[in-house]
Amino acid sequence: MPLIMMYSNLVDIGLSADAYIISTSPTVVLSADIQLNAGENASDVTRTWIKPNFTLIPAGRTFTTAVLNLIVQDGSTSSNARTLSVYRCLRAVNNSLISWNKYSASSWATAGAGNSTTDYDGGVLMGSVTVDAAPAEASIVHVPLDAAEFQKLYDGTYTNNGLIFFVDTESSDRVKYWSTDTITASNRPSISIAYT
Repeated sequence: MPLIMMYSNLVDIGLSADAYIISTSPTVVLSADIQLNAGENASDVTRTWIKPNFTLIPAGRTFTTAVLNLIVQDGSTSSNARTLSVYRCLRAVNNSLISWNKYSASSWATAGAGNSTTDYDGGVLMGSVTVDAAPAEASIVHVPLDAAEFQKLYDGTYTNNGLIFFVDTESSDRVKYWSTDTITASNRPSISIAYT
């Protein structure tokens, strides 16, 4: 009987787009900003939308692990440890129009991408991690993702409308991360995937 071995491939994929949204500037588009934000500071509630780019992965692969990697740009506005949660976005976001109020020319069902049945899939947690209070600059927040659920964005089971992430409580817990628009490539967010 022949021995069949399964080999895992490792790849870091980037994002095709990202943006953060902010409650106190509800019509401002921040998709070209060098930061992504999650949490609250001085009455500013922030959340982030990201869209994975799967072009580096050949068709027909099976994911075994997936981890979202975020590089801290500034954690000084967070005085509380919080759970950062990642969910699948249900809206066809236009990156040049996304704001707290709108995901495109149309409005979120609840401002801030806040509706868990029509703006994001609140029934399926894609991933989560505890982010320390005041995380150090340049530290990395690794968010383990549910590989089987994340794969559905890659294989077309789900439309790849991207992911939404935010923290619980949203009070004195805002952390700033580097976005895809930062000049230093090594600071940009990525998703590490192992697949067979």
